[in-house]
Amino acid sequence: MHRNEDGSEGFVMVFTEEAATSVVTALRERRIQHIDMSVLLTLLAHVNWRSGRVNMTQKAVAQAMGIEQTRCSTSVRRLQRQRFIVRTCDQHSGQNFFLINPQFASVGSPQRRGHLYQQFLDAFPAQQPE
Repeated sequence: MHRNEDGSEGFVMVFTEEAATSVVTALRERRIQHIDMSVLLTLLAHVNWRSGRVNMTQKAVAQAMGIEQTRCSTSVRRLQRQRFIVRTCDQHSGQNFFLINPQFASVGSPQRRGHLYQQFLDAFPAQQPE
């Protein structure tokens, strides 16, 4: 934990019991693969404790893991389909970044965590009615 200048503490909460169950279930049901879990752990290791963002490109993730970028991209797609992560863009700077499902990692005060959760949900395209 880090203490901010204003006296509040910054932290990253990682991997709730609910998240662990959802990952194990997704692995068991083969909706994700073990390499996908490695990508998720790499992203978790790079969460910015102040913003909750992961400011890495897929290429940087692949390099950090020592895998081909195409394998990383495939894993990212599977993780996004399961709503474990999302890749989005900052409206002000235009910079792309990853957000991790708040069940897995969340930062800051309850208000900040709520904002990140809403940002995570908003990053997914609206579902079309069937």
